[in-house]
Amino acid sequence: LSAARSHDFGRLTQLQSALKQCVTHLQYFALRDFAGLEKACPELAPACAELAGREMAESIKAFGPRLETFVRRIEEKEKLRVVFIGPVKAGKSTLINILLTAHLETCE
Repeated sequence: LSAARSHDFGRLTQLQSALKQCVTHLQYFALRDFAGLEKACPELAPACAELAGREMAESIKAFGPRLETFVRRIEEKEKLRVVFIGPVKAGKSTLINILLTAHLETCE
């Protein structure tokens, strides 16, 4: 049981790191900082160039402060609570199991 918990803790640490990177990319997107997003994630350069030339809904900018708070909480290694809500047999447990066993390459 101890080895399994140690393995799960290691996976959670890896997922936290991947989540931090993904949230940072989302933050760039929400703030419409496509140059920053392109620098952080070069493989998105074509999409960034296209998005920079378009008018995006102003409501997207409202997510910027929330994402900044989220990034700060992850950087400070604050304990985050994640809630999975849905009807019975909707796949909540399956999703949790996939998140805990997925390879990081598939999450990034």
